[in-house]
Amino acid sequence: MLKVGSKRRRTKAQIMAEKEEEEKQNAEQALKLASVNDLESRINQLENQVQNGKAASSLMSQFINAGLVQQTSDDSFIIHGSHGDRDFKAFDQ
Repeated sequence: MLKVGSKRRRTKAQIMAEKEEEEKQNAEQALKLASVNDLESRINQLENQVQNGKAASSLMSQFINAGLVQQTSDDSFIIHGSHGDRDFKAFDQ
């Protein structure tokens, strides 16, 4: 008869299975952590791009207000310079 407070002994196979399961969980956690780190890095990059975009937008608005640049469409501009007017597209297609 087993004592009431005694622990049940595990077999080597059970111990190995538990270790393998723990290693599997640790590997999954490491992958998830790497994924979170990658996402945080991507978020930081996008935040930097947003800040750069805001700065560029502000600068272009100042040029337009000063009469140095004329916006002809959403992505097309004419720069009025000492060497004549030059057309530019904001996005290469």
